[in-house]
Amino acid sequence: MKKYTYSVIATTALLLVGLSLASWLLTSQLNESLAASKRVSHTHQVMSKIEGVVYDVSNIETGSREYYITANQDFLEPYHSGLSTIDDHIQDLNQLVADNPQQLSNIEHLLPLIAEKRNTAEQIVIITEKHGPVSGSARDSINLGKQTMDKIRHLVNDMLVLEQSQLKIREANENRLLKRNLRTQVFLNIVRALVLIGFAALVVNSLRKSSAKVFELENIAYIDSLTGLSTRRAFMGQGKVAIAHALRYGGPLSLLIADLDYFKKVNDTYGHYAGDIVLKTFGAMCQEALRDVDIIGRIGGEEFAILLPSTDGKHAVEVAERLRQAVATSIIALGEGKTVKFTVSIGIVILKKSDTNIASFIARADKALYTAKRAGRNRVQADGLPPYSVAVPSAAQYNI
Repeated sequence: MKKYTYSVIATTALLLVGLSLASWLLTSQLNESLAASKRVSHTHQVMSKIEGVVYDVSNIETGSREYYITANQDFLEPYHSGLSTIDDHIQDLNQLVADNPQQLSNIEHLLPLIAEKRNTAEQIVIITEKHGPVSGSARDSINLGKQTMDKIRHLVNDMLVLEQSQLKIREANENRLLKRNLRTQVFLNIVRALVLIGFAALVVNSLRKSSAKVFELENIAYIDSLTGLSTRRAFMGQGKVAIAHALRYGGPLSLLIADLDYFKKVNDTYGHYAGDIVLKTFGAMCQEALRDVDIIGRIGGEEFAILLPSTDGKHAVEVAERLRQAVATSIIALGEGKTVKFTVSIGIVILKKSDTNIASFIARADKALYTAKRAGRNRVQADGLPPYSVAVPSAAQYNI
């Protein structure tokens, strides 16, 4: 009997040692996975800052050009907005890519182009203020500005391609680590099940802690904590499946990219808590307005993507316009008697055979979105069609 007891004790002790080693290994692997997730998140941050710089330059170009054409002071708002944020975005981008010599070199080439673009825009504004909207010299500057903008876009595209390449590698490594963690988890559960004979309560508690940590990692990766919608990573995966299905079976697939207008002014005027309320409200409006089969994701700060399976361009425009109207007529209560109104601009594209990946599909939709933005915001723009025109109030009329 003692011999049996000693065997049980010895076996249990060995299992406890194995449990300790397996727990240590899993913790180490989880930390490694968290580090990999941070690297993926870092790449997304770099891409977001690059896009922010492009957005600022586009605002500077659009504002100065539209002011030149119309001499309307309202168009100086995006011009000044771009000037006020571009230096911070460039500084943030420099810090984010400090360990990447290739991107630092790209930034060195980008800075003089941006300086040239800013100088050209400034000349356009000054000339227009002096001579009005029909100055021939300003027209020459516009042409020069377009050439510079083309160079900026080309260089920025190279930077994005580089980051996308790194993102692909880092996401693959992240997925590999997650699978390895799952295998380690299985082994750890087997050891725990054996130890359960003598230490049931201890093992159950340990399993709950491990399961909670894995669940937390999955939520961070796939569910946006603010809106409850899919994260960019989750949406990209869902979009890949939707594209493959549509290309295989031949059904239409539409993509909407929605961006909240003047969202920065909401944060600046009422604080970030109000911005969070606006984002959550828009997410809820999307879920209410769309079908269960439609895929909704928050892919940027105030940018959302919507996939509409089995939906052609005509019906996609109808869906987008219903959503735009619902947003434009809504009034959001912020508490203490405060309310805010906001609008949304939406770009629409229909899947083509050349759209073999979700990234290129989104890129086309972004172009349609930028067209809607340039046309005055609060608009629906389908690829290849003129913007769906509406009466657009000024920024002051948005209660922001």
